[in-house]
Amino acid sequence: MPRIQILELPRVEFADGTYRTPFVLVLDQCDPAAYELEAPHLDAFKRAVGAAAVYATPGTIDIPANDHRPVERDQEEAEPAPEGRVTKAEWDDIMRRHLARITW
Repeated sequence: MPRIQILELPRVEFADGTYRTPFVLVLDQCDPAAYELEAPHLDAFKRAVGAAAVYATPGTIDIPANDHRPVERDQEEAEPAPEGRVTKAEWDDIMRRHLARITW
């Protein structure tokens, strides 16, 4: 069953002194065929909630900011990711590549 998560992006300050925290809707564990059918609805949902983008993948993405369990930083970097999951470094690389395509 797909999961929906929120990835907050760096806060943006506007000239009038107001701030906005853009975010990406992350859908993991998605069936690629089902995503193709739902893509138009997801785009409308993205616009309705004000998300910067939607990122969908059949893999499992664990966003560290959404995990409220205490984690030792040394252990997080040293341990390989469980099979079918990505490491923090891999996630950072994925997001850097995909966020580079977003027009703000």
